Amino acid sequence: MHDYARRAPIFDGKRAEALTEIREACAIPAAASFQLQSFQDRLELLEGLEVQSEFVEDALKIVKEAMGCRNHQSSCERVFLWSGYAIDEPKRPSPRFPGDRVEAVTTEIKETLQHWGLKSSDLGICGGTPESDIIFAETCLSLDARVRIMMREPIGSETSEPLWPFASDEWRKRFHQLLRPDGQKKESWIDADHLGTSPKGSEGEDPISFAKRRQKQWLINTARMEAASVGKVEDRPPQTPSTGRLYGLFLWDGNVASDDPDDPSCIIRQVNEFEDYRGEVKVISP
Repeated sequence: MHDYARRAPIFDGKRAEALTEIREACAIPAAASFQLQSFQDRLELLEGLEVQSEFVEDALKIVKEAMGCRNHQSSCERVFLWSGYAIDEPKRPSPRFPGDRVEAVTTEIKETLQHWGLKSSDLGICGGTPESDIIFAETCLSLDARVRIMMREPIGSETSEPLWPFASDEWRKRFHQLLRPDGQKKESWIDADHLGTSPKGSEGEDPISFAKRRQKQWLINTARMEAASVGKVEDRPPQTPSTGRLYGLFLWDGNVASDDPDDPSCIIRQVNEFEDYRGEVKVISP
């Protein structure tokens, strides 16, 4: 979609052609809500600068109509984003989330969400891939909150792993139980449905690593869109933990490994940098 937007000849007088390309870009099935929102933000910047005002006004109308048709945003009051590790494999050289820490982590997740006052009007978002995501989603549901599980499809060698992406059949059964329909309390999204088939990434990059990074970015973009969806920033009361919109809860060992797509440090930083009505961030050390 962004390629269409970049190619649109906004400043060369071909107004009708540019609007047609924008309309086509917004109609692409793989164009996600946060991509449309990003496009809208750029157009609103041009609007504020009074650049090509008539064209920008028409372009904004197209994008907003597309978002209205495609918008999957919820009516939640607050968003709680989770990111964590999978349970360590027995052969892992350095422990990160040992199996004997599952109960302790589960308890801390529940205590933190209760401290934040998680309730039925709130939305929990997670990726649904590692076991810690299942713990978070189950805990949110036990506290009567809604849950959105934003999964990615297995690719490459993952497709031949019988229990992918879990450590045991027990966790796989818990995951399938989690996905069973339950009224309005939970929903599951698949990356291919919202983002299109996962590309290979840059030359020489591992496709699985790229898919993991794409999923993490999808999670944070979606959470930020949901958190910023109610009212204008200037209309909101002063930011406090009780009125914040975006909360981040992370399982992280504190080791910064920027080239590791499983490392939560990047997504933690992006939540911390979200100035549009953020709530709190807490890190659970495994």
